[in-house]
Amino acid sequence: MRVATKTKTKTKTKKTWREKLQDAKDLPKLVRLDARMGKTLGKGTMVIAAPKEVDAIMRRVPEGKLITIDQVRKKLAKKHGANTACPLTTGIFAWIAANAAEEARAYRGRGRNLTVADRR
Repeated sequence: MRVATKTKTKTKTKKTWREKLQDAKDLPKLVRLDARMGKTLGKGTMVIAAPKEVDAIMRRVPEGKLITIDQVRKKLAKKHGANTACPLTTGIFAWIAANAAEEARAYRGRGRNLTVADRR
């Protein structure tokens, strides 16, 4: 016979896009490319930039103009003195930055008295 036991569950609150944008997670990092990674990304070093760095580059683009992920990667690599920037994390951080900007725009329209429930 099995006896049911009660377990306490923690409820995790979902991070907002703006909170995700602020979370640097020990970034930026410079990584030396090994032979396997070098086949696709080239030789030398690769920077894994922080989300705020990608956001800063995107914010400098004038309204009505376009910047590609490759252009963002080149700017990040130049800034950090690396040969390239990680295409995967740069794309993810651009997505986070875009959603954070949209979230900020939506919050400005709703006023300053936001509760935790209003974040979702």
